[in-house]
Amino acid sequence: VEMEKNLDLDESIVEDIDQQEIFCYLNSEGFIERPEYTNNLKDYVDSEDDNGICLVTAEAGLGKTMLLAKFAMDLKEEYPGKRRYKRFCGASDLSSDIYSLWKSIMAEAEISEDEEFYPKNIDELKRNITPILYAIAGKGDSVIIIDAVNQMPDGVNMIKWFDEIPENLKLI
Repeated sequence: VEMEKNLDLDESIVEDIDQQEIFCYLNSEGFIERPEYTNNLKDYVDSEDDNGICLVTAEAGLGKTMLLAKFAMDLKEEYPGKRRYKRFCGASDLSSDIYSLWKSIMAEAEISEDEEFYPKNIDELKRNITPILYAIAGKGDSVIIIDAVNQMPDGVNMIKWFDEIPENLKLI
């Protein structure tokens, strides 16, 4: 597995990204493509009109994680101009709680802790998610994939935080 590393990132963030990349690679192996689902994700990423969230739902064990892992791997080649941030909840040290997960995404996006909107806790994260998303989008066209939020404490409520999503950011 070839890992993407940015030498400017804190070592714990680099390690977390590596863990996510390995998990993604391992979970994309052996995936039997189902074009109707993959095409839905591609259509969402390609859409200029859809600024909502693409929510992938199904019963446990039906392959949501494998679908998203394969899609995340393919994003790198099929959409080379887009920045991708992928988090599989529980797959790495910083993806076991919502606050750490978003801190790692912000670090990967190189959003400074000095920014006025940078959250110091989960409550500030909830209040400041819109400027955070705009800061991420300000780095270029982006796709954020977060898998298994329902497995995190209060994860299912995260969807309620997103009042506004920037045009050049897709959230899966």
